[in-house]
Amino acid sequence: MNQEVTFHGTSIRKDFRHYYRYHTQRTMYYLSLTVFLLVWILLSVIFMFYGLGLTYTPLEFVFAYSFSLFFPVVYALIWYANARLRSFQDDRENKDLAGDTHYEAGLGEIKLKTSNIQASYRWENFVSVHEHRDMFRLYVTKRRGFFIPKHYFDSPEQVGHFRQLLKQHAPTTKKHLF
Repeated sequence: MNQEVTFHGTSIRKDFRHYYRYHTQRTMYYLSLTVFLLVWILLSVIFMFYGLGLTYTPLEFVFAYSFSLFFPVVYALIWYANARLRSFQDDRENKDLAGDTHYEAGLGEIKLKTSNIQASYRWENFVSVHEHRDMFRLYVTKRRGFFIPKHYFDSPEQVGHFRQLLKQHAPTTKKHLF
């Protein structure tokens, strides 16, 4: 089997939107759950303070649940709108990756080249790698990384070969691959 895979493509706004959503999704879920639980606990304390106790009537339960759910839903809608706005800004401001980006992934490293930049990342520099249905995310720090959309590959076999390179050579224990 050839130990190198080459691929190229041009990022579109949808790629940036998906990357940002994947990158922040876990934080959004945890924060929404935390807000829900805090509001639920706050309402329970208020009900206790006013002598209603911890047992809810069906109407109080529906009110407490609906009110507790309101804030996480509003937060999720704001997060979604922010993700769209952020992807638009990233697409517009990221001139280094404008145009066609060429990648070479081999045994020792992955190289990327555009008309403006050339970069090389050794496999051991990645702290986490993630695969989604439409892209790979590779991180060199907890918050800094890059994405490779799967539409850059010419065939599903190339995607599989790249996945194998990640499994074999990226030393991180945080590998989330299919």
